[in-house]
Amino acid sequence: MLRLLKKYFFLLLAVFFVHIVQGYCASQLTPGPEGNESQVPALKIYDAQVRPVIFNPSAGESVTISYSLTHRAKSRVRIMSPDMFPVAELINRDYTTETAVSLSWDGRDFSGMVVPDQAYIIQIEAEDLHGDKAFYNPVETNRWEIKRLGISREGHDGRMTYVLPCNAWVQINTGVANGGPLIGSITRWQPSLYGEHSIDLEELDPFSASAVISGDKDIRIIGSYLKIPDNSLVTTGNGELSYQEYSADVITQGVPGIRVKHLPDLSGRNIDRKICFGSFAPVFNISLPAVGAGDKKDLPVLKGIVPLKISLDKRVRKYIIGQRLEMLGFVDFKFAEENEEGYSPFTWMLDTRTWPDGEHVITVNVVTLRGEIAARSMKVIFRNHAGNGPGCQE
Repeated sequence: MLRLLKKYFFLLLAVFFVHIVQGYCASQLTPGPEGNESQVPALKIYDAQVRPVIFNPSAGESVTISYSLTHRAKSRVRIMSPDMFPVAELINRDYTTETAVSLSWDGRDFSGMVVPDQAYIIQIEAEDLHGDKAFYNPVETNRWEIKRLGISREGHDGRMTYVLPCNAWVQINTGVANGGPLIGSITRWQPSLYGEHSIDLEELDPFSASAVISGDKDIRIIGSYLKIPDNSLVTTGNGELSYQEYSADVITQGVPGIRVKHLPDLSGRNIDRKICFGSFAPVFNISLPAVGAGDKKDLPVLKGIVPLKISLDKRVRKYIIGQRLEMLGFVDFKFAEENEEGYSPFTWMLDTRTWPDGEHVITVNVVTLRGEIAARSMKVIFRNHAGNGPGCQE
């Protein structure tokens, strides 16, 4: 009898133990986004959102990044530059029962510096108690395709408008058709939100503005856009530092004392993003020798062979100096000179006797090996015949 009681006791104990184990396992099952339970719950990240999309860190504003997890896990958000270098990291270290996560970013990088105006991409990594990981990387799903941007020109004041179908980086240039030069850059891969935009001609250099307003049929306004990955954020208000300077001096050099664990699964650097946002345009200046007195139009008067000195602007000089540059020279938008082995500064010996006396437009384009291009134009007067007044001497 005693033996039978012991047998039933151990049987009941075994059944009780099984119920305890089943209850524990059931407690680890967490409803997914649709409320369905899974015997082997997979960790996922969903419903990622950024609010607001655009903010001004210099004015003390911040952005909130929220997302949901299928079950409890710790997670981190990486803030990436458009060239896929990390600038900041937000960490949720707790294995809380809450699956909705909300983190705030003040627009400062690892060193506490306010980042320059640009679009920044978020990437998320989560890891649960069992070591399972999940990733959110909109870089991989973005279509890195540069598309043409339709630009409308309205009225006699040359007002221009365009409509973006999505948040995108935008580039708009003015140039001359049929192999002519680039005249100027209206905007160079600037992040913009979807919707209608207008271009303020007062922000253009005077020559580009007059060329646009003139309505010359040979002047082309060429626009392109590249979609910004979903749930990216845009910073504004930092007029002291360009993204190119920040990229060269801070991002690619690293921040002293800060060690960042790279996430190879999220890097995205192997994706052809079409554009290197940190590249400098070779902005330059044109210097003339002593010239003759201008006429009523107050334009420089050139005579004979004139050395035009072309030198990089001091703000970009230290980043581009020593690089081989290509210089293209145009007179009245027609090709006149090319130097494929140029270094700053270099000189274009312009023979004004090749063209008739009168008013002309000199345009110079400078191109880097990476394909970055800058342009500058100026109106001058060629005067080589006797009796036409003083000019630049040979």
